[in-house]
Formats: sequence, C-alpha cells, structure tokens
Amino acid sequence: MLKITAIVWQSHATTMRRAGELLKEWCSLRVYSARYLDEGKEDMDSALDDLANSDLIFFYRTSGEAVWEELENNVRKLDKPVVCLGHDPGLWLLST
Repeated sequence: MLKITAIVWQSHATTMRRAGELLKEWCSLRVYSARYLDEGKEDMDSALDDLANSDLIFFYRTSGEAVWEELENNVRKLDKPVVCLGHDPGLWLLST
C-alpha cells in the first residue's frame, strides 16, 4: 500500500484527511497541519517518522511557520519523491 505523508495549511488539513478516508483502500495518508506542528499541538517526532517511512511526501508550503526549515532539512536527507506546492511558486523548489 502506498504511504503518503502530507503537511499542509491548517485550513486544508480537514479536506486532506477526508480524502485519505476515501482513498484508504489505495493508500495510507497521514496529514499534519504546519501551524499545529509549529505551535506544538501536533508531534514533530511523529511527523518526521511518518515522512521517513512514506513513499511520497506532499507539502502545501507557506512562508508563515518557522517549522518549514526543520521539515525541509529532514526531507532533503531522504530519498523520497516530494510534491511541494504553495501560493508562491518560489516555494515549490523542494519538489522532485
């Protein structure tokens, strides 16, 4: 089964989780909110473990949270396909 970890804007997290439920027979989708990771409301260690164990990483990147630097530094060490989108195309550079 394909394992995907997504880190997105908080406003997109609920929709992504619903999509994961609809696709659960095809893939396992773990979703984290960048804002909640930044505020400590979600566990960064769990997110990093899920990223390391994923077949695909999806980021909807923002420029507002400090958490992105740590996430990106960890992802660059992984040999995983990354899809990185955001409102600013300059933020897409992590995409492979």
